[in-house]
Amino acid sequence: MNINPLLSLSLDKPQTNTDGSVDIYFSPTAPAGHEANWVQTNPGEGFWTCVRLYGPKKEVFDGSWKLSDIVEVGANRLTSKN
Repeated sequence: MNINPLLSLSLDKPQTNTDGSVDIYFSPTAPAGHEANWVQTNPGEGFWTCVRLYGPKKEVFDGSWKLSDIVEVGANRLTSKN
């Protein structure tokens, strides 16, 4: 079943961690308490991500800032390596 074949999501008001970082959750159902940071995926299917940066700072262009890899840290929860 293909729920959202061309899902595009903007997290307008994500919940932030105390250090200012943001955890994003990829799963077919929203994890309780993290709905604001949830991206819906199709059950039993893989997914890919694409990040668009608006108004990036010089660190993006000179390569000193890099987006962290996405890694699984638990059932239905993914986070970056860093």
